[in-house]
Amino acid sequence: MVLGSDVSSLSTTAATAAAQGLSIVVPVYNEAAGLALLHQRLAALATTLGQRFRLGCEVVYVDDGSTDATLCRWCRCHAISARRRR
Repeated sequence: MVLGSDVSSLSTTAATAAAQGLSIVVPVYNEAAGLALLHQRLAALATTLGQRFRLGCEVVYVDDGSTDATLCRWCRCHAISARRRR
């Protein structure tokens, strides 16, 4: 499936899976300098997916022991949690 695809015509199984939402897992390692911009772009994507396809999204950042301020930068970002529970 390509990002931006209309999920309304998918099979029942695929449509049901899409209705559960999308988890985006982002590995980060020493990414303090670019994390705020990345987070902003992912938040915009999550908003678009929610508006267009009613697809709830969450973003999970996984830091593998960064030695820079990646974790501190992440704490300044707002966590995306647009997942809709039904």
